[in-house]
Amino acid sequence: MEPPAPLAAAESYASPAATCDVVMRGGVTSGVVYPWAVCELARHHRLVRVGGTSAGAVAAAASAAAEHGRHGGASGRGGFPVLARLPGDLASARRGRSRLSTLFAPQRATAPLLRLLLAVLAAREAGSLAARARAALTGVGAAAVAPGGWWRLLLGAAPGLVLLVLAASGGASAATAVLVAVVGVLVLLAGTAAGAAAVHLRALRVAVPANLYGVCSGMPAGDAPDDDRVLAPWLTDLLDEAAGLPEGGGPLTFGHLWAGPGAEPLTGLEEAPDDAAVRLEVVTTSVTHGRPVRMPLGARRDGVPPLYVDPAELRRLLPERVVAWVEEHPPPLPEDPAERLECRARDALARPLVPLPASADLPVALAVRTSLSYPLLISAVPFHVLDLEEGAGALRRVAAAVDDVLSSATSSGSSGAPGAAPGEEDPLGAVLVRLPGEVLPTRRVWTTDGGVTSNFPVQVFDAFAPSRPTFGITLRPQRPGSPVGGPLDPGAPGPADDALAPVLHPLEPGADGAPAGVLRFAGAVLSTMQDWSDTVQLPLPGVRDRVAQVEVPAGDGGWDLRMPPEAIARLAGRGREAGVALRERFTTADASGWTGWEVHRWTRLRASLPLLEEAAGELVAALDPATAGPGEQDLREMLRLPPEEVPVHPWTGRSQRRRAQRALAGLLESSPAGVPPEDRLGAGAPQPPLALRYGPRDGV
Repeated sequence: MEPPAPLAAAESYASPAATCDVVMRGGVTSGVVYPWAVCELARHHRLVRVGGTSAGAVAAAASAAAEHGRHGGASGRGGFPVLARLPGDLASARRGRSRLSTLFAPQRATAPLLRLLLAVLAAREAGSLAARARAALTGVGAAAVAPGGWWRLLLGAAPGLVLLVLAASGGASAATAVLVAVVGVLVLLAGTAAGAAAVHLRALRVAVPANLYGVCSGMPAGDAPDDDRVLAPWLTDLLDEAAGLPEGGGPLTFGHLWAGPGAEPLTGLEEAPDDAAVRLEVVTTSVTHGRPVRMPLGARRDGVPPLYVDPAELRRLLPERVVAWVEEHPPPLPEDPAERLECRARDALARPLVPLPASADLPVALAVRTSLSYPLLISAVPFHVLDLEEGAGALRRVAAAVDDVLSSATSSGSSGAPGAAPGEEDPLGAVLVRLPGEVLPTRRVWTTDGGVTSNFPVQVFDAFAPSRPTFGITLRPQRPGSPVGGPLDPGAPGPADDALAPVLHPLEPGADGAPAGVLRFAGAVLSTMQDWSDTVQLPLPGVRDRVAQVEVPAGDGGWDLRMPPEAIARLAGRGREAGVALRERFTTADASGWTGWEVHRWTRLRASLPLLEEAAGELVAALDPATAGPGEQDLREMLRLPPEEVPVHPWTGRSQRRRAQRALAGLLESSPAGVPPEDRLGAGAPQPPLALRYGPRDGV
């Protein structure tokens, strides 16, 4: 399958006239919808910020890498033509299977589960009795070749076999023999099914947790060398090629993307600089903390312990060159000598764990692999963190040992210092001598698919008044009766009927009038729990016009790990139509001469201004002296206090306090108090109205 000619030509991307951000939704194999969509956008736009979750994170990272290599990169082989070839590469056949299917390689102990899963999905799609029978036989066959499976099947089948032997022994009447034979067959089938179920349940209970909670780790099974047909090596090679890195010049890091093409990659930074060439953010889910997390993580806040990784665990999930890079690039040490030595001592006592590199040095493949850990299908990525509560005593002893060593060095006039040059005494050894047998307790932080908490974080790059569009590409099931064609057009902003939420789970009765089954209802409930926070954004003004909702026919994408080439081509083509629709909407002028981008910016401003008015009204109410209780100072009085007299979080100085007072006074002028309804900023504003929320900046 060759890419369309304009998308395969490097000159198509030579001179982008505008800039944009792009966010992509997760969906296992449905990610094949994104490459041609992004390529169409990239023909007119330079990608500045790109984000996604799960399969969307793979597409986002590949898109960011292609932007880095837009002009070929250092090797001359990178750029968007690499991205354009991706659907064809995934559809290409090798040994009778598409390359897409070979990416999901199970380990030996979990292979029976994957065979059973694929058979059940195929039977569910076919819906016939024969397909269900094939799925049952596949489950039994998979159980038979599982480690220790044959004897469990034999044990389950034994009672039925005994009855069949008795029926054939001739020691009873013909009628009795027939009855015993029939019962024997039924017991044989039931026992075999029970034995197969026991094998698969054991694999789910033992083998999957041992494989880091996944059927597929993303790496080749056993002791096989890195195989570019398997997920993690394939992903790492794809990113390096798209970025145009020279042979052996990878792995691609966030520092490469931030520095831009032709520049030395940035190192040691925890946050992207304001002038970063390309900013990539992917979303994962910390199951341990029960919340979404953006990667790269950014600057560490006070009181938050540093993250570590176990190289042995990472080698089960990522290629050796990525793990070796992580081991060789610890984060920068503090400048203060005591803090520097204390940090080195903690890292030494945490071995074999190694600290996670600074954001600039973090391999993109590691961040994407963390977002891609689809629950139970693809192994989770564990991190480790110091247990500050249980290890408080150990940390105090480390700090005391550091103080002792530095004090001794100072009193003796030793030239040794933390980070000493070659030939000088390194005090780390002296610190460790004072801590014999000391162990720093750590605990695992388990991460899984970013789509668990935010499958389509279209708001991740939003600004109050955007200076460039943030395009979104999402997927939704094809509606009953909807023709197979281009992407579902969300419509231009304005009409109230265009603000209705999309129907994702119709649960219509079947042809016989029977209601939808319990499993379909349960699936709709689970999907709603997962996606509601993303879905409610789709009808909003300033969102619905920039998000292409691609309708996916049943059987295409999703869990279909064996998706045939024609389905891959179909999805890739629909993605291209989505990219064309978004590009033309925002770059083409209407009959009045306004481009979609101009209309979008005005809509965003018109929808956002009522939020200022609403906030001003709430502040006026909060500043009312009547809100203070007896003996309490109200907020107006507290604003007039000197910086050193406020209860907590003091101003940095009197000039900061004056700026706060001026800003507040200007905002209070926007209060709707006394303003006629027709003059309030919400009158005639796009619908539905927005809400100004108090929430964490990094809450995705």
